[in-house]
Amino acid sequence: MVYLCAIVGWILLRPNSRLQKRAVTENSIWTALARAVFIVGTIILLVWPMKLASRWNGKIPEWRNQYEVMARALRDGHIDLNYDDVDPRLEEMENPYDPEARKEAGVKVHWDSAYYKGKYYLYFGIVPVLLLFLPHLLIRGTSLVTWKATAIFSAFIVLGLFALLRLIARRFYPRMTQGLLLVLSTACSFLSLWYATAAPALYCTAIVAAIAMMVWSFYFYFRAVFVEQRESLQGLWAFLGGVCGALAAGCRPPIAVANLLAVPLVITFLRTRKVTSRTIRHVVYAILPYIVVAACLMVYNYVRFENPFEFGQVYQMTVADQHAYGSLLETFSLSDTLKGLQRQFLRVPDYKRAFPWLRFGGAYFNFPILLASFLLFLPGSVKSAHREKWFGTQLMLLALPFIISTLDVLWSPYLLERYRMDIYWLMAIAAFIALAAIYERIRSQRAAAVFRGVVTAAAMVTILCSVLFFLVPNDANYTQEVPEALDKIRRIMFLIP
Repeated sequence: MVYLCAIVGWILLRPNSRLQKRAVTENSIWTALARAVFIVGTIILLVWPMKLASRWNGKIPEWRNQYEVMARALRDGHIDLNYDDVDPRLEEMENPYDPEARKEAGVKVHWDSAYYKGKYYLYFGIVPVLLLFLPHLLIRGTSLVTWKATAIFSAFIVLGLFALLRLIARRFYPRMTQGLLLVLSTACSFLSLWYATAAPALYCTAIVAAIAMMVWSFYFYFRAVFVEQRESLQGLWAFLGGVCGALAAGCRPPIAVANLLAVPLVITFLRTRKVTSRTIRHVVYAILPYIVVAACLMVYNYVRFENPFEFGQVYQMTVADQHAYGSLLETFSLSDTLKGLQRQFLRVPDYKRAFPWLRFGGAYFNFPILLASFLLFLPGSVKSAHREKWFGTQLMLLALPFIISTLDVLWSPYLLERYRMDIYWLMAIAAFIALAAIYERIRSQRAAAVFRGVVTAAAMVTILCSVLFFLVPNDANYTQEVPEALDKIRRIMFLIP
């Protein structure tokens, strides 16, 4: 199947193919069909392998099933996880959040849950429960297996990325070809989601739910600010953007920081239109969902932890005593933060001779195509962005991965590869815009063909790297669980008998 996809992809995306010569503004049955094939193919290739690893596919009872337990708790009318095996010694301990103290006392806990005053609570955001797990339980009477929720949110991310990048290209870079748009959209989807494919349940459920909300929030906001001419619909798109952006805070708060992109978008919206009561109303439509969702989350937090601003971070039962961290200002260290950012973006990976060769490093080493985002600072790109009145939006898009990574460094005992999922999608969107801006200024047909070939090759290498990263034994994924599968996969990939 992989070879078939690669052959079809090359036929469709070679530099002089039909798709590579058609502009994104062209509408036809042929281009619509090609887009559908790429979207469906991308979703299948990212979702199907999610069921392979038994540590993540729901086959182990009561393993990484906190979302399912929470859905049952809500059905039964309470917000704690209602475990019936809470160790009474936790309340007797001076600090039950110290993993070493728990180990010495022989106290067992429910891992990655928030413990407070004798009860366990869901540490992860409740929005995925309300959107998928609880409705599934109420309608079908059975729990939704967690990896399937990850699959659903991942599918929405793929749909959102294809839609968002197409909207950006058609609005700002109409000379971009259908082929470039499709191959870059596919690459963005793969590099954003490959980790969720390898270890789909629980942690990645929260991450992909937040990314799905934010990708669609961006789409609706961009549509309201840059595309929609009818005032009657601008408010609707702004409202939908606000709803999705606000819900991201109830999935994974660090990713919800991407809502800062709304600030330059609102400024652009007001500067490019005559300010009237209707214009102000549209801005209010965007802000209102944040107020409502924030109020609901604050009540939810207060009922659980007697603190409207506590999401459960300091009460988490995990590998570190996060209860002892204190406030961000108390624990902030500039040198430690800079070291964490260096690891997040620029850590050189330890490449291996053995298949699959790659190992995790900084984001720019894992996927060099992301370095293209800095090409937004080319004079021609800056001038074009200023002319189209969205340079501020581009700057914020470039800054967001560093802002989110700073929070990840400060809030987490150490960074894992899955934490880069928080930023890959943002970096991918920025890289896409930078490459599209360069292509828009190329006038030579020969140079344009060369550029298409280079970018298509880079995108395909990115997809291949995503596949190889999926195969790296890590985090109880399929190849770590079944190490002998690596040799079989290598033989299949390279047609070795």
